[in-house]
Amino acid sequence: MSLFRTVTLGFAIAVAPMAGIAEADDHGLEQILAETATTPAQHQALAKYYRAKAADAKAEAESHRTMAKNYSAGTSMPLARQRSEHCGKLSALADSQAAEYEKLAASHETQAK
Repeated sequence: MSLFRTVTLGFAIAVAPMAGIAEADDHGLEQILAETATTPAQHQALAKYYRAKAADAKAEAESHRTMAKNYSAGTSMPLARQRSEHCGKLSALADSQAAEYEKLAASHETQAK
């Protein structure tokens, strides 16, 4: 890999979290960066990026848990129960997503060694 390409990829990986690469339209770039990472620094940058995505998913899960709790507080209305269940499912999905990002980060950390 040329020095220019290595530096460019390293820079892109390092600034990806700040550049909003987590947006749906940027998944192609994320895939390219993950597939072309070869140096310890690139893998470490990807690990950091995936840890940030895991943290975002954990925050989303917590937000949905709070909403579920608020919907179920002191009411027996069917719509409130449905909304609480909906938020409960979304929090479980976000927790699962966070766990997968943590595994991916760990994998890149292993490759960085």
